[in-house]
Amino acid sequence: MGKTISQKPNLLSPANTPLVYIFTDGDTNFAAVFKYRYVLKLEINGVEKSVLKIHRNGSDVGIFDISHLVRSYIETTDTNQNSTTNTIHSLGVVETAKPFSQNSNQCAKVTVKFFYEYAASATLSPTLYDSSETADSYVIPAATPFTKTATNVGGLDINGTNFPLTYFMNSDSTEDSFSFFTNAPTVQFVRGSSTSADNLDQLTLCFKQGDSGDGILDQGDKLEYMFVEYYNASGAIIGSAQSFANSNANGGSTAAESLTVDKAILYFGCGSKNLEAQGTSASRPSSFADWVYYKVYGSSSSSAGDRCTKEYYFYRYGASTTGIDDRHQSCTRYDNIRLAWRNRLGAWDYMNFRGKSTKSLDIQSSEMESVPGTWDSASYNYDNWEGGKKTLFKTATQKIVINSDWLNEDEAVWLEELFTSTNIQILDDDYTIVYPVVITDKAYTTKTSVNNKIKIQYTLNLEYSNKVRTNS
Repeated sequence: MGKTISQKPNLLSPANTPLVYIFTDGDTNFAAVFKYRYVLKLEINGVEKSVLKIHRNGSDVGIFDISHLVRSYIETTDTNQNSTTNTIHSLGVVETAKPFSQNSNQCAKVTVKFFYEYAASATLSPTLYDSSETADSYVIPAATPFTKTATNVGGLDINGTNFPLTYFMNSDSTEDSFSFFTNAPTVQFVRGSSTSADNLDQLTLCFKQGDSGDGILDQGDKLEYMFVEYYNASGAIIGSAQSFANSNANGGSTAAESLTVDKAILYFGCGSKNLEAQGTSASRPSSFADWVYYKVYGSSSSSAGDRCTKEYYFYRYGASTTGIDDRHQSCTRYDNIRLAWRNRLGAWDYMNFRGKSTKSLDIQSSEMESVPGTWDSASYNYDNWEGGKKTLFKTATQKIVINSDWLNEDEAVWLEELFTSTNIQILDDDYTIVYPVVITDKAYTTKTSVNNKIKIQYTLNLEYSNKVRTNS
């Protein structure tokens, strides 16, 4: 039987799901050796980080889960890699000729090397032996469902058996099954119009690069172009599809260029603000009169016919059209609060909260009592402003309560990822300003149109991560 890795994760794996490796030693006579242990050496991007040792279980195999170790070496991309003083949300806004961005520590190459050790007697120290068994994978900060509900949907990640990230790998043959790195509905809403100043929303889509011929993620199809199409109220395309070449020169990476982890996971800026600011004026929303929505999708070539992802639709507020259940508010009497949050695929999702919002300050203080008078002088006197209770210092935390639009059921289900996210930001209409916040709500209830009398709305209690600076 030999010494083998009998189970391992897939080539692209989620770090927030168990990453299980099983090492089987079919050669060693366990009854004849002492202190036998399986040994795993973990490398991240070619650098050894950890050594794990375990005893064999009742089936004489070693089972390792390294997910808790790998998580600390990867993160969601916060920074626009074309302009590192700006956020990833600003793609195409600050570097207008670069609508794509590579990732920053969002993908890591994980190499496991298996060894084993044992001693010839009970009194000797064990000797380490190299099994020559290794396995490589690429890990992102994603989580997949615990329960397997269909083939390659949820469940344990096992190479050759179950692949929970399959439907995020691109396909130009069954494209309508393949998503960007988001579980968002394919219909979303943005602020915008044919007037340049109305196009205010930042938004990005994240995806993997590479195919069977090129790149380190050589599974699925490559994504070489992004397409944007604008439509009028009748659902007719305005002009022609606008294409964006995904290449190093444009901030991204072709499949042939995607030979390192930073080029294997990419972003594309496609919010109304991103598209309005980017360098090709012909692709800006303001160049298309009376547009009602635009559509975004990826393609494996310069032809729109080689589409390799689902089509994502972005409708502008107030531009109702047949076939779209739009309960979203088009009025602007309340401040628009745009949230970005890290989703369960390790990328970013976005939504405008256009209901009533209320800001407040939570103020806490520390006080002391002092005794008035000149106690260290030859005579005693006091001034009327002396003594009594004084404030040593005050801290102030800014809070905000926001309300969503009236939502559809698929949007309500999607928002569970917002409530459970560990990285949430408020995006100012000035693309240079981002406010990190935390949700203080301790529960999330899935609302449905049946249970909630058709209209679905959520209220969120947010607390700004950075305290207000006072003069104490």
